[in-house]
Amino acid sequence: MSDDAAFLAAIRSAPNDNMARLVYADWLDEQGRPGGEFLRVECEIADLDPAEFERREQERVEFHEAGGIDSAPPDTMDTYHWRRGNLVAMLRCTTRGLDDDWMTAVSRVPVEEINARIRGIQAWLRRRMTPAELFARMAEWDQPAKASRGLWQRVRGLFQRNPTPVSQPEGPHVRGMREWVEANLKPGDELWEYNTGGESWAHLCGEMGYAIVRNGKVVEFEMLLMN
Repeated sequence: MSDDAAFLAAIRSAPNDNMARLVYADWLDEQGRPGGEFLRVECEIADLDPAEFERREQERVEFHEAGGIDSAPPDTMDTYHWRRGNLVAMLRCTTRGLDDDWMTAVSRVPVEEINARIRGIQAWLRRRMTPAELFARMAEWDQPAKASRGLWQRVRGLFQRNPTPVSQPEGPHVRGMREWVEANLKPGDELWEYNTGGESWAHLCGEMGYAIVRNGKVVEFEMLLMN
């Protein structure tokens, strides 16, 4: 029996136990193979207890009914559905290099739910862009924050010759996105920016990133921001 088969057999024999999955995750990391982060996030989702969230909410309601006043407003993100949705989004981001059969064998989250994230992103596509535009955007993210300048510094700057730009090494955002594009963008594919829109950000459920569209359908995405 191969090592993979042994790990999968251990998971099948104790389907609700995290330990076999976490040991398997460490082994995959040691082998330089994908799947370790997927298993860890999957275990986080499995550990979520809806009853615990309901209990905390009931305690808060009873506290208010007794005349209590919160010292801080309730956390709108402290709900089971928000937390699970956030983790499933993270889970989908770890599926690169994994096939559905393997995910079905190890995941207690239905593969259909994991892949449904793709359908949501399809509706959030905002702007098509080239890889060069994406890398330029990421280069801006990699720039250190500029200190604000006083009035006289700005005036003096008007009379100074622009220095010759110095080529900078690629920062982590550029490197990461370049690797993602090179690994996933095929001839004929389109690169799009996606964004859930203003209302979602106002309600603390916004998300933005970049997606690869093939034959009119999102096939890969990279989430960059979520609130």
